[in-house]
Amino acid sequence: MNSWRNSRAPLCFLVGLSLGVWGCAPEGDFGPSSGQEGANLGVGVDHEPNDVELAVHDLVNDYRLDSEQGSLDFDDAIGAIARAHSEDMASGAVSLGHVGFNDRAEDALDQVSGASSVGENVGRVDGEATEAGAAAAMLQYWMDSPDHDENMLHSDWDLAGVGAAQSSEGSWYFTQVFVGVQ
Repeated sequence: MNSWRNSRAPLCFLVGLSLGVWGCAPEGDFGPSSGQEGANLGVGVDHEPNDVELAVHDLVNDYRLDSEQGSLDFDDAIGAIARAHSEDMASGAVSLGHVGFNDRAEDALDQVSGASSVGENVGRVDGEATEAGAAAAMLQYWMDSPDHDENMLHSDWDLAGVGAAQSSEGSWYFTQVFVGVQ
């Protein structure tokens, strides 16, 4: 989980691991690609959310409503940024985590009029053959991780975009970017 709030200073939380589902364990700089080549940001890319991305978004919204938080609108531009990061993780261009978060946060702030804060959850699901199963496993992992859970339920968020990509080995990589609007 990573977030920027008003001051645009990144906050980092370490996240544990769960059997078959991996969260991020960020270390060091969240700055521009941190020397990893091949990273893209998805800005200016047409984005049509796919079924697994919409499933994660809907599951998160259901969870937020059950927790007496408002639902989040899906934003295609934010979804494109999230998908680009998931594709980079799935291809091995960047490792699982928040490398490049500062760039994604800046782009999200630029894409959404009045945006004031940005947060991000990432994770990987191994061994899940179906999109629905992968989406449910990712949500469960995020709910079981206190920092990811806090990020999903944060009351400042208004919009979200989800990106999902499957590696050649079959692992699913997910990124959900949250945006608060003033």
